[in-house]
Parts: sequence; structure tokens; C-alpha cells
Amino acid sequence: MCKAMMGIAMLLVALAAHGQQRIVCWTDEQGQRACGDRVPPKYARSERQIYDQRGLVVEVKAREKTPEEIAEEDRLAKLAAEQQAREQEQARYDGYLLQAYQSVAGIIDTRDSRVRVLNGRLGLTEKSIADAERALIDLHKRADSLDDQDKPVPAKLETQIAEFETTLQRNRDSAARMRAERSQIVEQFAQDIARYRELRNLPVEDIPPAPMPAPVPIGKPE
Repeated sequence: MCKAMMGIAMLLVALAAHGQQRIVCWTDEQGQRACGDRVPPKYARSERQIYDQRGLVVEVKAREKTPEEIAEEDRLAKLAAEQQAREQEQARYDGYLLQAYQSVAGIIDTRDSRVRVLNGRLGLTEKSIADAERALIDLHKRADSLDDQDKPVPAKLETQIAEFETTLQRNRDSAARMRAERSQIVEQFAQDIARYRELRNLPVEDIPPAPMPAPVPIGKPE
């Protein structure tokens, strides 16, 4: 019998004399095994083994984790959950691509259809911008002419200038958003086509460019 087991056996005999039927053993800070009828408070979070009166282990209480270990486990669990969510979302989207399209040409047709609709809206907005810019040039000329003649600028004219400037800025912001949306659509469909080819084991080929917006007609100078 090893020294540790002999010590446990002797302790069991001593405890039995006092009516104790189980002992608990732990490892101290020097790495030495210690036993008793209860664990000292400073070792309460360490791993310990509980023996019955026959010297058999009846329970093992694992070491309690430190706050740092718990935080690291939570971090890793969160990363694993996020990765699983991404994989599930990718699998769902892959299923959608395979079900929605029969060929790469079908994806390109859908892209071009969406881009044309957006190009139409963008064209109208850019025409409104050009019209407002021309109108503002005319309004500012009228205001400058009155200034040159030392005449007051009518409140109505000032209001018109302010309204056109507000409308112009609003349309410019709208056009910028549509251009950004157009770029996002083209990029997303490029990714979809690449993924579709990968899923179908198709060769990589150049993607035809998306339709471009029609040029904004320039009005005749007055």
C-alpha cells in the first residue's frame, strides 16, 4: 500500500472513532496531498476527492474555474455560436441560389433587371439635379442683377433660391445613395455568380458588365 493510501486508511480509522464515515482529500499549494473531515476554506475551490469508510472514492468535486477561465470559455462559446450561425446562413443561401437559378445567365438577367430599374430612377433624379442647377443659375443671375442696380432682392426670390438649393441637395444625396446601391447590387451578384459556379462546379468566366445609366440630357442654353 502506498504512503498516501496508508495515510488515508489511518485517517479513516481515526475518524471512524469519532463517528465520521467519510474523508475528503485535496492538494495544497506545495503540491502535497492532504486529507481531513473538511476542506480548509483556501482550498475550497480546488479539486478534491471524497472517500468512504472503505477507502473508496465516492465523489470527485472538480476544481472551480477562475473568473478568467470562465470569461475565456464564454468568449470561445460565443465565437463558436457565431461561426455556426454563419455556416447555417451560408447553407441556407446556397440552397436559395441552387433553387432560384437554373444557370449563370439567369443570375445575370436578374442582376440586369434590378440595375435597369435603379438606373431609371437614377436618371430621373440626375435630370432633376440638372434642371435645378440651371434654375438656380437663372435665379442667382436675377438676384445679382438686382444687387448691381442697388435694388433689394424680393423675399419671394430669396425663398425660391432657398427652396431650389434644398431640393438640389436632397436630390444629390438621393443620387449618391442610388449609386452606392447600384455598386452594392453589382458586387452582390458578382459574389452570387462566383458562389453558384462553385456549387455547380462550373468554370470561371468573365462576367458581362451591368447596364450603365443613360447620360443625362443637357438642356439648351438660354
